[in-house]
Amino acid sequence: MFIRQIAVLAMVSCSFSGLARAQDVQDDFTGSTLDPAKWFQCDRPENHFDIETVPGQGFRAAVATVAPRNDVAAQTFVNSHQACLNGAPPFTPEADDERAELWEADDLALKLGTDVRYEFAMLIDPGISERSPRFVSGQWKQGGRSPFLAQRFDGHAFTVTIQQDNRATDAALRPECRIVAAADGVSPKVPGSSFSHSDQPHGSTGTTCDSDVKVATYAPLPNPFGRWVTMGFHLKDIGTDHAVIEISADGKPIAKVTGRIGYADARGSAMQYFKFGPYRDRETGVNFAKLARFRRMTEDLQ
Repeated sequence: MFIRQIAVLAMVSCSFSGLARAQDVQDDFTGSTLDPAKWFQCDRPENHFDIETVPGQGFRAAVATVAPRNDVAAQTFVNSHQACLNGAPPFTPEADDERAELWEADDLALKLGTDVRYEFAMLIDPGISERSPRFVSGQWKQGGRSPFLAQRFDGHAFTVTIQQDNRATDAALRPECRIVAAADGVSPKVPGSSFSHSDQPHGSTGTTCDSDVKVATYAPLPNPFGRWVTMGFHLKDIGTDHAVIEISADGKPIAKVTGRIGYADARGSAMQYFKFGPYRDRETGVNFAKLARFRRMTEDLQ
């Protein structure tokens, strides 16, 4: 199974300058192709990847594009490599998903709970439908479970969610609890709200489930549709009862989540990893997400 590092940067009050660095990663996408030392691109029939110079901005970006799948029959996959043509054979795509994702290279993997910051510029396709049931781009995962931190653009609205083991009464049926950490001004979802979730198809419900976690909200998320925004995430002690996730946008604090974040059992994984690019249900249109000025920094705050 692909091991990937995870992490996240959020500059609530700190800047990159002056902080101790270890295993730093920086990518300005200056080459003509993606750097395999930094990224694994999940090749599939419905996707393609490009590098472009952003008009009028003076920087370059990776562009991940997803189109409708043509196959009818589909399968479930055993590990994440099997969801990619260039991963571990055999290629076995999920039944209902379409994706065009860049994953951090395996050699950059970090131990679960590492204190790490991420910052990147992104632009999300303004053509995402208001009826789109699921559109994720930018997620942090722990093993094979649903992402414990994710940027979601369902229904042409921007939210950030975190997840934990579900300890509510329906945990046997839906073992995950998804909590809204931040939202833009048009999302119907409210920061701090939660619902039980399963990674099986149609596995969500409206049941409130959050426990042992606090969400502090400072500002709404910005509009990323058709415009560049700079996102920051700081992630620390994921997989414990004292985890921290801080979220910033364009240099301004958005939210801070503290408490129980991540999973006690992540299907054997002791690593965390980040990936970016469209991940959606089957849809009829073509969509893209753009990534630029990518930075990752680990630090020892002890």
